[in-house]
Amino acid sequence: MGGLFGWMMNIWDLTIMVLLVVPISSLFFPGINEYFAITGTISIYLATSVFRAAGGFIFGRLGDIIGRKKSMEITLIGIGVSSLLTGLIPTYSQAGILSFVLLVILRIATGLFAGGEYGNSAVIVVENAPKNRRGVWGALTQIGFPIGFILAASTYLIVLSIVGANNFATPSYTAGWRMVFWIGIIPAIAGLIIRASLPESPLWEKMKENRGIENSPLRSLFGNKITRNTFINSWIGMTGFALAYWLTAGFLPTLLPTYAKTSSALSLMILMVALASSLFAYIIVGAVSDRIGRKKAIYIFSILGAAFALPTLYLILNPGSSLLIIALSASVLTFTATGVWGIFPVYLSEKFPTQLRDTGVGSTFNSGFIIGAWGSTFALMLAGADPHKYLLWAAGGLIILGLIIAASSVFFAKETREAEM
Repeated sequence: MGGLFGWMMNIWDLTIMVLLVVPISSLFFPGINEYFAITGTISIYLATSVFRAAGGFIFGRLGDIIGRKKSMEITLIGIGVSSLLTGLIPTYSQAGILSFVLLVILRIATGLFAGGEYGNSAVIVVENAPKNRRGVWGALTQIGFPIGFILAASTYLIVLSIVGANNFATPSYTAGWRMVFWIGIIPAIAGLIIRASLPESPLWEKMKENRGIENSPLRSLFGNKITRNTFINSWIGMTGFALAYWLTAGFLPTLLPTYAKTSSALSLMILMVALASSLFAYIIVGAVSDRIGRKKAIYIFSILGAAFALPTLYLILNPGSSLLIIALSASVLTFTATGVWGIFPVYLSEKFPTQLRDTGVGSTFNSGFIIGAWGSTFALMLAGADPHKYLLWAAGGLIILGLIIAASSVFFAKETREAEM
């Protein structure tokens, strides 16, 4: 529960920023073309993802040295405080270029803490799981993603309905977008209370008793040929999967209202349905991987994601599609292209030894976002000034490319289902 709650809070904050790209773009990029304002806001948000990698290294190292639980508590506090402060920053009309600088700084801070959160949450859950159920247990941590997203989207809709559309995206300190960020401190506090009773990883405790703690896990990770190659292989795979994610679940909050022309409220409802479908996909892929192996499960979902990418995007962007067709297409796209994420907690945890596991998982998972997180920006750039004509091929092609890269990396990796941790 503690691992699930931490990842849920992680996604809460990241999702809030995604949902607010369109409403607040004019507040930080006033007086310019909508396309460039949205692209600029997305790019600031993606700074969060780039710095996730640094957070994975920093807090992964802490998790290997001082324990998974203590490191998790630090990262959760950091995410909550960063969310609260983001709701307090001035807009461009209030502070000029300083507003842009403060937004970037806080998104960097959020990225650092969020990057540390995943490795610790995933590792502590998998290390407590029975061997033949590690895939399912890991997937139950990963479902914090759709749960966090749905809670964030629900909060957005509730605040929007209370303050009204006219008072939502304004510079005022009573504006709705600010309230959404402030509310983020609530799940952070609840998560800390839950984590107070969370047991430390038994594998880490045993390692500590045997004085096997690695004082320089980063040096050991890259100084050993086997673990260094494992990192490189995992990083390539995560880059591909991140690219596919940021062109599906990560891009739909912008794609639906801006290019599919659905209203903000309807877009969020469609997204919540789509993310709910991914929740089931995570559990399914985790359970399947416990039976047939991690590699085969990844192959199956990568093929499904690549096969459905273009048809579902076509239906989403087709002006003649009904809301039902758009919702079903978004759900199928999210289910197939992001379902494989349910396997990552166990797949990455099984690759590294206990003394380096937190560093290895946190760094490889988050390093994939350095390039992969720019997927939506790449698609918009490739689509150019006429995204309605070329966005389908740009986004669909990059999703397929990402999944091919990811599946190819798995081909060169060892099967880890029977690994002794």
